[in-house]
Amino acid sequence: MPDVQTAQRLECAHCEKTGTCRSGTDGSSCAVCIKWAKLPAQAVTGVVCSVCGGVGAAEPKTLKFLNRFLPIFAAGFVAILLLSLLVLALSAKNEFHEFLTFAGTAIGSVTGYYFGGTKHQPQA
Repeated sequence: MPDVQTAQRLECAHCEKTGTCRSGTDGSSCAVCIKWAKLPAQAVTGVVCSVCGGVGAAEPKTLKFLNRFLPIFAAGFVAILLLSLLVLALSAKNEFHEFLTFAGTAIGSVTGYYFGGTKHQPQA
């Protein structure tokens, strides 16, 4: 597995690290968290914080983007290569054998990186 960074969570200032929103008036939940929880717009208490999702610590958007984008990009790359192989195989082009070599190497590299054993796992 690739290096997934999860240790850099920031303490949620919205819910004061509790996971429950009390940012509204008189300790009730704020309008954003009420709307996020899909509840009727009234004074409600005990709603899960919409910033951190009830964890009490928020993940920065940059890490969230990187942790989701890279695997999706790799899967899309492999899918495009497999579709290209299928098209070339069905059209009986002369370049199929050359592209098969390239695609096999690229797919093997991506698969080896993501399923390459314990070298990417955090140490206990």
